[in-house]
Amino acid sequence: MGTLTQAAGPLSGSSSLTEVTFTSSGTWTVPSDKSIVYLTGCGGGGGGAGGHSADPGGGGGGGGGGACVESVPVSVTPSSTLTITVGIGGVGGAAGSLGGSLTTETSIAGLPAGTFVIAGPSSSNATAGTATTGGNGGRNLLANAANGGTGAGASPTVAAVRNSGGAAVWTTAGGAGGGATGPGAGGATAHVGNYFSGLSIPGGAANGTKGGGGAGGSSIFGIAGAGGSNADGSNATGYGAGGGGGAATFAGGNGSPGFLTIRY
Repeated sequence: MGTLTQAAGPLSGSSSLTEVTFTSSGTWTVPSDKSIVYLTGCGGGGGGAGGHSADPGGGGGGGGGGACVESVPVSVTPSSTLTITVGIGGVGGAAGSLGGSLTTETSIAGLPAGTFVIAGPSSSNATAGTATTGGNGGRNLLANAANGGTGAGASPTVAAVRNSGGAAVWTTAGGAGGGATGPGAGGATAHVGNYFSGLSIPGGAANGTKGGGGAGGSSIFGIAGAGGSNADGSNATGYGAGGGGGAATFAGGNGSPGFLTIRY
């Protein structure tokens, strides 16, 4: 079951609302007098990829951030039971392996219109570095990937979207790993929350003949892991952020989980 939290503030000019927050999968029964609820949440973040399995080699790409929604109005059937699946943060890949992202989607099933899905970065895993190039950053369906090359890893752009009548939200992919030529540093990523506009998540610095890992992608609810510099990528914190990519011969960091809040 999810965690129950009471007493939310007013939303969009409405009276005071009650909320229930799920940080793990569970079910929820719609009150008999409610036909609309408001959803806020995110998919889980992807795991960072490992760097190349040998030295010299490129760093792994950072895990992508999960997609997020805020205050999205959704029709529900009074007294019906909804099934909530909360996305799990992806596991960082070992050296030479992809970052994990297959179970990162957050969803709510049993709605009149079907299942509402908040995507994780399962559409494109972060990839491992090779003997010459850095790995690609992971991404969700709303973000643009940062692709690895032989030099310094690329940084992704931040995508701003407005989901289904809810508030505008931001998402970003993971940074690319640094290549073995030079070698290169991993790509940095921006934090995407308005209150953290000056915060940058660093990619890993190059070290010897090893490229650095790319930084993970953040969400508005979590901070991504930094890329590894002759070290594993860092784990993400909060919700919906990606783990950092590992430097060559090192593993990627873990992504952070998703969540779902229902206000009614």
